[in-house]
Amino acid sequence: ETKAAVNGNNVYTTLNVAIQQALEDSFQMTEDTFGAVRIWGAVMEIATGKLLAWGQYPSFDPNTLDITDYNNYGSQLPYEPGSTLKAITWSAAMNEGVYHGEDTLYSGPFYFNWDENRNPYRVDYHKDFVITNASGNNWGWITFDQGLMLSSNVAAATIETSLITPDTLLEYEKKFGFFQPVRSDGMPEESGNLGFTWPGDKISLSYGQGSTVTMLQMLQAYSAIFGDGTMKRPYYIESIRDA
Repeated sequence: ETKAAVNGNNVYTTLNVAIQQALEDSFQMTEDTFGAVRIWGAVMEIATGKLLAWGQYPSFDPNTLDITDYNNYGSQLPYEPGSTLKAITWSAAMNEGVYHGEDTLYSGPFYFNWDENRNPYRVDYHKDFVITNASGNNWGWITFDQGLMLSSNVAAATIETSLITPDTLLEYEKKFGFFQPVRSDGMPEESGNLGFTWPGDKISLSYGQGSTVTMLQMLQAYSAIFGDGTMKRPYYIESIRDA
């Protein structure tokens, strides 16, 4: 018995063809220049959360049968965000009312110990536990504003341990939507992994190491930072209409 197919509804997405093509071109340029194995990216409208472009390299043709990786990298591939997460650390201190950008800190090696709750704090010297800036940079005494501009790991750790607390930072990380599903129009996703057990885990969170997030979560969080403070959930379904 045969039944004829019935047309379904029309689904309209938020994707912009020109911006999508520009993103796809950038993937190819990145692969040509750096030989990257995996590349992914997106463009989102801050005020609304509309995803104007979304993609990855290598992509695949759904009509072929030799696909080896079906993962949507932007939502299913958690990674250590590194210094891009520092904006959350600075935002937390600002929102708590304890941040003064012209105050200074020493940007040299950050030796640390910890209390009975495994919360790290800076000490003069500890042979086993120390963090440094990328490439071991030491700019001497700098302001907290300069610390962000220089992407200083030491400045981030100082904010977490001296201006706020590790628990306060974690509270803000969760408020910004990390380590939990974004739920963007049913897109399959991972939530990332939070490392917050040991002192080293806690201090690493301040500068984006030791824990993992997704690009989808980053888009959501940065909508509040780049916008007016209102966080927007990314979405890509504009409407579903009767054909």
